[in-house]
Amino acid sequence: MLKHACRRLMVIALLAIAGFFALICLQNTILARKQYDTYQQLAMVARSGGYREQRLGRISEVNLDGHSHIAAVVRDRIRSGDDLNNQGHVYIHLKGKRQFVYIVSDSLGDWGFVGRSWNVGTVGRTEGIVYAVIYWVLVLILLLWSARDDRHLQAEIRALADNIHRVRYDHQAHPLLVPPSSRVYPLAYQIQGLEGDVTHWRRKLTVRSERFVQLVDHLPQGVMLINGQRQVTIVNTAMATLLGHEISRDRHPYVDDIQTFALSHMIEHTARDAQSRHQELQLQDDTVDVDATTVAIRKGPDEIQVLVILYDVTFMRQVEKMQSDFVQNVSHELKTPVTAITGFAETLLAGAKDDPEALDKFLHIIQTESQRLTQLIQDTLALSRVGSSNDHIEKVPVAPLVQNALNSIQQPLKDRKLHVNVELDADLSLDTNRRKLSQIVRNLVNNAVFYNKEGGTVSIVGVRTNGGIRLQVSDTGVGIADDEQQRVFERFYRVDKARSRNSGGTGLGLAIVSELVADLGGSIHLASQLGVGSTFTVALPNAVASEHNQDN
Repeated sequence: MLKHACRRLMVIALLAIAGFFALICLQNTILARKQYDTYQQLAMVARSGGYREQRLGRISEVNLDGHSHIAAVVRDRIRSGDDLNNQGHVYIHLKGKRQFVYIVSDSLGDWGFVGRSWNVGTVGRTEGIVYAVIYWVLVLILLLWSARDDRHLQAEIRALADNIHRVRYDHQAHPLLVPPSSRVYPLAYQIQGLEGDVTHWRRKLTVRSERFVQLVDHLPQGVMLINGQRQVTIVNTAMATLLGHEISRDRHPYVDDIQTFALSHMIEHTARDAQSRHQELQLQDDTVDVDATTVAIRKGPDEIQVLVILYDVTFMRQVEKMQSDFVQNVSHELKTPVTAITGFAETLLAGAKDDPEALDKFLHIIQTESQRLTQLIQDTLALSRVGSSNDHIEKVPVAPLVQNALNSIQQPLKDRKLHVNVELDADLSLDTNRRKLSQIVRNLVNNAVFYNKEGGTVSIVGVRTNGGIRLQVSDTGVGIADDEQQRVFERFYRVDKARSRNSGGTGLGLAIVSELVADLGGSIHLASQLGVGSTFTVALPNAVASEHNQDN
């Protein structure tokens, strides 16, 4: 900008100099014409008065036919080609000075007037100096005004440039008053409008970005966006949960967060060849299974961003494993009674039926295994019905359910010589599903009976609580070790598998209890000691109270 101003001032100065010399040339031309007219008038006066060889001020009358030096010089000019057939004039030099000669040819001969050539330097020198001074003063004023105008224009342009810079980097623009007469007024007006538009769109972009970040942050999938400099620009809470540590929302290298080699390998290869990748990985010391996808996003010709999406499939893999284990366990549990039934039936058909003692024994075994098979099927169906949505809620008395459960196992109670102690609050009842509560009571009582020691005690205690009931079922059996107390609620898990089969258990009773209790919104707790016995405590809420609490 400064170079442009200097160039402009230099052009003005050169034009002023050229104008000055052009003015001088014009003045000289005017003076020459005026000198010609003046000499012509003198010639007319002299011709009428008959003056010869006399001085008229600084103008001399010369006889060009004489022998004077001036006459000789003029004649030389005439011989050199000057046309003097009519009245004319020539310029000669005498003693280094330019002289004007007005020549007249008449009947008396050639004569004329000679005088100093008129120009700015010889005529009106003082006036010429004054005019020159005035001219250059005006030129200087013009230059100063132009320089001042340039400085003012440069200041306005710098202010506008600063405002554009501030708008570009999302800062508040400085107020700038530009009069409509300014040359930059249209630019200032447009910049002001641009600032308003940019501010408006930036606000909208900020709102959209915040909404997008909130949306991404609430996604169940882990999301991370990595720019071309391998820095994390966007990350959500789910990603931090899957990786197992907090992640800064500020930009930072992604290697600070992702320590799994397989996932880093996917990211690097996607960033290099711009090819998306998909793979199932394990994170957090192989405790979390994720379905990982890296997507290449091209931003400009030279930058590739990588979008990392992690989907937690740990629960799905656990369910798949549970399903696989369940199928294997059911197959194994079904195979045992079916094999026994088939084997003894074949033995009877092979001739053992003719032996009354063997026939009676084998038929009892077939009956026992059939009952066990039936119980296994019923327990499996009970598990499949857990969580059904068409549950009917009613007021269910607890005492009849306990009595029915005890009546169904009278023979095992007699065979094991067990003592039963029942303590229930008067009119103890619960607003719940009758079928599910009955299954909970029956399985807890069966577990206390079948895993009790001979001559032991079964205690059933039920009390009313604030908004529900608490039911405790205790036995005096062998107890359960601490490391196995949580596993007894797994399907088909038995502390003593051999004794379980001998007692007729399927390994599903406590699993059914646990899932039914959870489905009814309750909780179950086990307290056990080896050689002493076990106590299962179930807390169940009223269904109405539970729904009311959920609504609140």
